[in-house]
Amino acid sequence: MECAKCGATIRRDDGRFCSHCGASLPDRPRISPEEWVTHPARFEELERHPQLASAMAVDVPRPSTARVIPFVFFAVFWCAIGGAVTLGFASAGGFLALAPLAMVIAGLVMVVRLIGTQLAFARAPLERKLAVAIDERTRVSGGGEHSSASTTYYVTLQTRDGARREVKATDGVAGFVTRGDIGVACLRANVLVAFHRIAV
Repeated sequence: MECAKCGATIRRDDGRFCSHCGASLPDRPRISPEEWVTHPARFEELERHPQLASAMAVDVPRPSTARVIPFVFFAVFWCAIGGAVTLGFASAGGFLALAPLAMVIAGLVMVVRLIGTQLAFARAPLERKLAVAIDERTRVSGGGEHSSASTTYYVTLQTRDGARREVKATDGVAGFVTRGDIGVACLRANVLVAFHRIAV
């Protein structure tokens, strides 16, 4: 809100008097800290914040398509090894060659899908939203005596209209977003790739 006397911007916790000119401020309904996290007035302050324009303009680099190169090398290696085994089985006994051939095809399909997913993610448009992080969680999968576990991070975002959406978050972003943070959420293919926090 603005002071009616001097026009200064007043934060909600500035008390009953203008901190700039000392003028009495109108009574305002009290908002609890829990309500303030997603309160419309907080989004209004965010929209007026001087840092918002720069946060909306921050460049978010597009993921490099070079990330698919290891998958391509794996596909070539898999086909070479599988082809050699298939030929060996074929020369030994005909129908036995179907098993390694099926494994080669299944592995190749899986790798092609992974490459397609990586390329689609790299080419997806960037979406910017004003949002508040209201929850976060992790999911750990795999892991055992001979394999390492993988961790997937999720953040639940809420926009001004009250809509909530849980999205995956990249490792680098997940460690910097905490519950209650508000700012500009940058999403690519429904993955949170950047979050520019603004103190409101």
